[in-house]
Amino acid sequence: YVNRNHFAGFLEMAFPLSLGYLLVKARYFAMEKGLSLRQKFLWFGQESLQWSFLLGLVPVFIGVGLVFSKSRSGITVLAVTAVLAAVAAASWRELSEGDGEEGRGHLRGRRLGGLVRIVVLAVFAVTVWFGIGPIIRRFSEVDVSAEGRRTFYRNTLDMIGDFPLAGTGKGTYVNAYEMYEKVDDKLRLSFAHNDYLEFAAENGVVGGGALIIAGLGLAVWLAAMWRRRRGSFAKGIGLGALLGVTAILIHGLTDFNLQIPANAVYFTTLACLGVAVLGNGSRNERGHVPEVRVPGQKTKKGDTYQGYMSPSKPSMSPGNTLLMAIIAALFAVALFVPAVRDYLGFQRLEVYRRARLEARSIESAFPALEPRLARAVSVSPRAAFRIELARLYVEMARVANDAGRDEDRDTFCDKAIAAYNTAIAANPIDAAPHFEAATTYLLYNYPLMTYQDRAKSYFRQALVFKPADETINTNVVFLHFAWWPTLEDAEKRYAAEIYRKMVARDAAFPAKLEARWKLSFPTLDGLAAVLAELPPGQ
Repeated sequence: YVNRNHFAGFLEMAFPLSLGYLLVKARYFAMEKGLSLRQKFLWFGQESLQWSFLLGLVPVFIGVGLVFSKSRSGITVLAVTAVLAAVAAASWRELSEGDGEEGRGHLRGRRLGGLVRIVVLAVFAVTVWFGIGPIIRRFSEVDVSAEGRRTFYRNTLDMIGDFPLAGTGKGTYVNAYEMYEKVDDKLRLSFAHNDYLEFAAENGVVGGGALIIAGLGLAVWLAAMWRRRRGSFAKGIGLGALLGVTAILIHGLTDFNLQIPANAVYFTTLACLGVAVLGNGSRNERGHVPEVRVPGQKTKKGDTYQGYMSPSKPSMSPGNTLLMAIIAALFAVALFVPAVRDYLGFQRLEVYRRARLEARSIESAFPALEPRLARAVSVSPRAAFRIELARLYVEMARVANDAGRDEDRDTFCDKAIAAYNTAIAANPIDAAPHFEAATTYLLYNYPLMTYQDRAKSYFRQALVFKPADETINTNVVFLHFAWWPTLEDAEKRYAAEIYRKMVARDAAFPAKLEARWKLSFPTLDGLAAVLAELPPGQ
């Protein structure tokens, strides 16, 4: 894991599941009430104590790993999960349907989940032994990201307000967010750092709300089924699945674990495990399928109903089995084929980049570089590969321009524009291909700039999709000021408005514009003349 919070998110789901399995092997939910300490030791027996000790190390190691991930949200969720596990383990009889009246008299005398407390105390003890100083320093640091998250949330709410019904589209947040940035922080926000806001932004209030309700409903459903269960295995594993699902739902308020494929797959697997364990067994326990006693069967450690087993369920008909297999195969193809294509594309892109770094000159290496990049473009429809191909053509156009080969320059410009337009069609709201296509149009018939109007159109679109970007704004203002005598009044007002917005946003913008001006003109006299005749603001 690159991000500590995603590593913590994975461990948040693994910790309660390992804890639940420990409770199963310790036969915790099969233990009778009111046993003395000596009776409890006799209940466990030597073999169960050994298993409990060995399996107890698993949640301890996972908990220690989560703490030393130094994820503040992760550690907080771990604490919440531990408390919920302790309450559930101590109160499972009172929380279970049918046991409420029987267990209420024991509420005052019971202790809070003894086995869970031992695990939590062991996690704390090992953490202190290793050194708790880094954890304390992590929590004492000023959370610089807190203000950033508040900004992300405000901008995301603005996005939801503009696209309330259908959202911006799944997977478009990274580009759509740039339209709502107020300041260029030189970073690219790929996720909202809040799963619920991102679901609503990309899928709309209806679709995102349905996903959110489904997630919360899943937790409530698992909790309701857990209350109805009596079996030790279902109680333990079901509790682990329920708490794992709950942990990731809580962590989703400050991070984006469900946007990470590994954590999303584990979350889905955990949810399916919980439904399978709690849902299937509950039918048996309600009497729909009677349990059968197997004579002479030996007691197995960890079984709830010792010597009992459920009869096998009737198998599906061959026709239904074939239909389910076909549906599963089609689903797998629909899911994995695009992923495989992207993988092959990025693999070939990496081969191209290595060759590009090893090349002595772009002109001599071009015959070998172009087909390698074309192979990446051929296997995946992603815009990123087409943008990379367009950049290669632009490099060759600049080489041809420097060498005075005007026809070759314009030919490569044609290829670059075609690649950029294909990338724009694949991802219309990405500002990068619009901006780079605009600069390519300026290279045509250089220095006459025959396609200046087309360049202006692409520059405008780039600013629509990324209005706070300093590089785009600086270049657009510079070019409009450089073309000032040829501009129409509407274009002059447009350039003046951009300039004023940038000055209001960044007091250092005039100095940055002057530095850009000096790269193309010997003096600042022309810039000063343009600034002197800027039309008044609205």
